[in-house]
Amino acid sequence: MLKAGIDLPMPWRDIPDVAPKDLWFLEAFGELSTCRAIGMDLGALPWTAIVQYVDRQKIEAEADFILMMRMLDSAFLKFVSDQRNSK
Repeated sequence: MLKAGIDLPMPWRDIPDVAPKDLWFLEAFGELSTCRAIGMDLGALPWTAIVQYVDRQKIEAEADFILMMRMLDSAFLKFVSDQRNSK
């Protein structure tokens, strides 16, 4: 609940806590999401964009980072699909 006594909008009520050390994964995912193809449906994050991000940010654990972005992307695309199918 907000200070003024107004409830938060529904999407913001059940946000899970994210450890600060893991927050950068979500920030990276947000940045990379600007690279996805949008047409009749959302496309997956391009591998090339993920690898460019790894190179630009000098991320040493490339394979782990790519795996994490793929897992986040799969969960996000499933969520979007489930939301569309429930309507």
